[in-house]
Amino acid sequence: MGAGVRQIQGMVFWESLILGAIGAVLGLLAGLLLAALLIFVINKQSFGWTIQFVVSPSTLLGAVTVAGLAAIAAAYLPARWVTKGVIAEGLRYE
Repeated sequence: MGAGVRQIQGMVFWESLILGAIGAVLGLLAGLLLAALLIFVINKQSFGWTIQFVVSPSTLLGAVTVAGLAAIAAAYLPARWVTKGVIAEGLRYE
């Protein structure tokens, strides 16, 4: 449809990276909320004690980095697959 092979592969990689970043941010938020709930509510009510809640920025940055690398690795095969076939066949499939 006018795009070159590198442009299509780049589009697939960027889409994967953006989805990976969204997943990483939502996963971090959900994980932090669940950890706070377990530490401050459930442990206190069930067992009568809590633990110190410490959030390490380096750990969070490492988790986001791993999620980004996993998203890029997961985009490799689809990016190659999408450029191998005839575009019209792919559009008919959709």
